[in-house]
Amino acid sequence: RSTVNPVSKPHQFITSASQSGSQLAEPEWKRELIKRRQNGAN
Repeated sequence: RSTVNPVSKPHQFITSASQSGSQLAEPEWKRELIKRRQNGAN
């Protein structure tokens, strides 16, 4: 039985997305990065 950690799953997706350089996935994690950066700045 494989238990998927909800926290590590998105991290794996982001990691694989940045590694593969998928143009489809890139805007997703970039948008998340920008959103996180804006939240930290405010």
